[in-house]
Amino acid sequence: MTVRPTVPASASGLLRRLRDERGYTLTELLAALSILLIVVTTLAGVFVSGSNAEAELRMRFQAQSDARLALERLRREIHNTCSVTFTSAATVTLYSENAAAGYTCTVPNTWCTVGSGSRYAVYRKAGTTCDNSGELLADYLTSNSVFSYTAPSAGKLPKVGLALNIDIRPGQSPNVYRLQDAIAVRNYLRS
Repeated sequence: MTVRPTVPASASGLLRRLRDERGYTLTELLAALSILLIVVTTLAGVFVSGSNAEAELRMRFQAQSDARLALERLRREIHNTCSVTFTSAATVTLYSENAAAGYTCTVPNTWCTVGSGSRYAVYRKAGTTCDNSGELLADYLTSNSVFSYTAPSAGKLPKVGLALNIDIRPGQSPNVYRLQDAIAVRNYLRS
């Protein structure tokens, strides 16, 4: 007589399932892949959107930072200027003293805006003319009317005004960054 161990019914069903090597059906596999594709596509869209937003924010920050640095540099140069020639709202020439020539007001540096359409840039160039071969100081301006001039009167110093409107996507976003200042020409030669 042979003794066989008795296996409970629930365990025998489990053993039968473990021995079954059928795998997944094609329908189950396609359903799982479809769900995975939806999840991955959604995540990729979120990552691409975040990457684009980060790149735009970096460009906007750089343009605003460049504008602030240009304003600070122009402010220092205007404070040390002895004479101003205001050509237009797009060009201003600042004259500094020449120590080699007896501190005469003869060293010109011209600031100008160059561009077209809705994108302009501020350049600085030694001399009395200015173009885009000068030093680029600020970009993504929305207008070329940047400079203004207030002539001296009744004991007041002349002032050079500056209005920078910065927008990396003009017309597409309401994010215009504005910098405005009126800077006195402290070394103005009074007659």
